[in-house]
Amino acid sequence: MSTAPNFLIFCCDQLRADCLGCEGHELAVTPNINSIAEGGVRFSRAYVQNPLCSPSRATMITGRYPRSHGCLCNGTPLPEDEITLPAVLGEAGYATCATGKVHLRPHEVSLEDHTWIQEYEGDGPYYGFQQVHLSDDYKLGGYLRWIDEQHPEWSDEARDIEHGRSRSGSTEAWHSRLPAELHQSSWTADRAIEFIGEADEQPFFLWCSFVDPHHPFSPPAPYSEMYERAAIPVPEMVDLSAFGPHWAARQQASAGRSSEEWREIIALYLGMISLIDDCVGRVLATLEEQGLAENTVVGFVNDHGELLGDHGLLLKGPFLLESMIRQVQLWRGPGVRVGATDDGLAESVDIAPTVLDLAGVAAPEGMQGESLARRLAGEAPGKEAALVQFSPWTAYDGGRFPGGPERMHLNALVTDEHKLVHYAAQPFGELFDLREDPGELRNLYDDPGRRALRGELTEQLLDRLGETVDPLPPRTARY
Repeated sequence: MSTAPNFLIFCCDQLRADCLGCEGHELAVTPNINSIAEGGVRFSRAYVQNPLCSPSRATMITGRYPRSHGCLCNGTPLPEDEITLPAVLGEAGYATCATGKVHLRPHEVSLEDHTWIQEYEGDGPYYGFQQVHLSDDYKLGGYLRWIDEQHPEWSDEARDIEHGRSRSGSTEAWHSRLPAELHQSSWTADRAIEFIGEADEQPFFLWCSFVDPHHPFSPPAPYSEMYERAAIPVPEMVDLSAFGPHWAARQQASAGRSSEEWREIIALYLGMISLIDDCVGRVLATLEEQGLAENTVVGFVNDHGELLGDHGLLLKGPFLLESMIRQVQLWRGPGVRVGATDDGLAESVDIAPTVLDLAGVAAPEGMQGESLARRLAGEAPGKEAALVQFSPWTAYDGGRFPGGPERMHLNALVTDEHKLVHYAAQPFGELFDLREDPGELRNLYDDPGRRALRGELTEQLLDRLGETVDPLPPRTARY
């Protein structure tokens, strides 16, 4: 039997890092996810490199920064010549599979035709995954085909259709009538369980990727009723006069929500997470039943966070708060310490080289992340800084984010103590002291007393941008 470790990586879409029990949330019921942290290492200061689905996922799967792999925004395909983590592992003898959401190609026909489509309708290979079972935000692909074929009586409910029209344009929160066992999250876990059940002596890499807790917030029972509404704190509206104009514009869109609406949204969001937790538990139990747990590295990550009321904001956008850009990174298995928390900085670009290092496989040329393997063993410090970028002028129709200027581009630097967000060619920005102001309520960008600090951080940001320039194609001659 092969001694090479297996890899099982769980990924969630739009999961706030602080909405897990192991991250300190007082209400979240997530015992199975907590068990990964308790049995391994939790990174408390990991960051995504772009808080949008496609660019973030492309970074995790290539180990390259968005400017390098070229997928800067949703609706932009990852170039097919990019070398991916599953492709490298496949060449090294691994069986590779993805279930659920991958989102490395657009989910709409074009900028003119907004019809939703599944990014890929086949069974693989797909970006290095030899086998795929895909579904996405609108339940397209394998999941809906399965519902239509096996459970046609639930087809409308699976499509979020009520009284002949879609509910997706609603307040983004409702109770799904689907049985929990027919939910998209359950389907994603079931496909992963089938793959593990068919595993032989060949080592495997399995990417089990849940669409939830991405909006719309619509878990089935009993998860929709799992959290007592009265126990949920109501988000507060924050004075945003010291922030850029797009902040107040987005906050105004949420200003009419009542306390009951906020509590309902948050309760449903937490319910979606608890359903995922139960799914994670079923997949982990299958590992144990198959005798594979001891030789499997388990990871748990997200592609980005969710505002969920912070500063009176909901969903996502060019607001690089901790709730949006912090990444969950939990690791356990061979080569990983038990019950440890690493408080040093880490990045999502580090995931691919970490997996390759733990597998004993050489990283390909052009991979820019740093392996975390030595940190998982407790033998190395954290990074000096994390880099986050976001280009809303590529993300929104007409090139303008509501309330913001044209062609707004954000570059952020996160250090142990501070966060600087620079807006290209704009007079505003953000500067937070993360130790004194962890809620990021006081923007110090224009504080005269912090001018020198802002200058130092700007210089560090420029250094980081220079250090992360794409190393490909490699130089092959002097001239």
